Amino acid sequence: MTRACLFALLMSLLAPALGQVPLVGIETARADDVTEAAALFEQGNGHFQTGMRARGARRIRELEAALDDYFASLRLVRSRNVLYNAALVLEQLERWDDAFNYWTEYLGVTGLSAAELSDGNTHRDALRARVAVASITSTPRGAEVWIDRRDLAARGHTPLELAVPVGAHTVWLVSRGYADGEGAIEASLGETVSLTLSLEAAPVALQILAPEGELRLDGVLVDAGASLPVAPGPHVLTLTLEGRAPIERRLEVLAGGALMVIDLTSAVAAIPRHVEPGISLHIEAGVPSRVLVDGLMVASGTRLDVPMTPGEHEITVEPDGASRWTGRHQFTVDGHPVLRLERGSTSGGLRAARGIFGVGAVLGLLTSGVLSAAAGVANADYQANPTLPRLHEGDALNLGADISWAATAVLGIVAIITLVADDAGTDGTFEDDALENE
Repeated sequence: MTRACLFALLMSLLAPALGQVPLVGIETARADDVTEAAALFEQGNGHFQTGMRARGARRIRELEAALDDYFASLRLVRSRNVLYNAALVLEQLERWDDAFNYWTEYLGVTGLSAAELSDGNTHRDALRARVAVASITSTPRGAEVWIDRRDLAARGHTPLELAVPVGAHTVWLVSRGYADGEGAIEASLGETVSLTLSLEAAPVALQILAPEGELRLDGVLVDAGASLPVAPGPHVLTLTLEGRAPIERRLEVLAGGALMVIDLTSAVAAIPRHVEPGISLHIEAGVPSRVLVDGLMVASGTRLDVPMTPGEHEITVEPDGASRWTGRHQFTVDGHPVLRLERGSTSGGLRAARGIFGVGAVLGLLTSGVLSAAAGVANADYQANPTLPRLHEGDALNLGADISWAATAVLGIVAIITLVADDAGTDGTFEDDALENE
């Protein structure tokens, strides 16, 4: 049996004589601190045992030594068993406020059994007549509590009961995502004073991504892309773009949340444009092309009629096999714009490269054929007269033919690449069909 077990058994036998609940051993905590904390706890239990048997000044000295050991142990590991024994010693030293508050912390430990909760409440309730109690609650629950001094550590989390000195006190509550709460109490001996504070939710940053248009949040104009402080709760977002149906989104902003981003870009792309009568852009591309208006794909084909809205728009045309063309144009209700695209000519350098590689490939074919034929004749002579040396001119001709074929293949591939490649640009011109028809 370990030393700790023997000690626990001894104290359980002594409990009736001491008039106390048996002292209990420290529970497991962080591996790097538990050994030292357990040693301090056991040392404090020794002082506690001696003090309960002593009288007078020695009794006080031993109990205070036990309390010092318990406090040192708690600085390493916040153990419910050390809290329990510290509360017992504080009762013996008649430090009623501290004893009440240590029982409060002990009762807040998770995992206590029903019997342990009942025992702790019995001890704490027996002290109420000797202390002034502040009962602090909040909405939402779980706010940190400071009393009188903000420069010290928080006293706990709501709901919380604490023994405080008699008199006036200031209470602060702090909860993430909410504005700090502040209240005042007047504590009286033997009484419990209650304070309940409702914390106001702090604004949450909201960012709205949308194309240029009229953007409103709860009916108020806001800027797209900016970080907006928004109160938690329900909100309505409305985006109105020229030539499109309005977009409305309802959202719920949660208190304490991180930056909230709403992206309306995809929603805008899914809504068809409203077309004003008589406004249409006619595009003559010459080759299959894709047309984008203000960055959004609207049509594809060779000869296109694209419905437009009044105002300035950016037109982008992506022809197959050629570079894209981009331009801006001011569209009016009475206008009849035509966009004619022409494919620019291939550069002189690319044309010269095509010719060089093409001629080289043809010459390579001729050379390879001649060398292969000569090698065939030489090989026939060698077979007819095997006494000739093995390294004769037929071998050289075969080697030359192989090299020529390889070079021809490379030239042919490069010629094909230059044939497929096309660095021709795309030129576009806006014209007014109404002027042409006059």
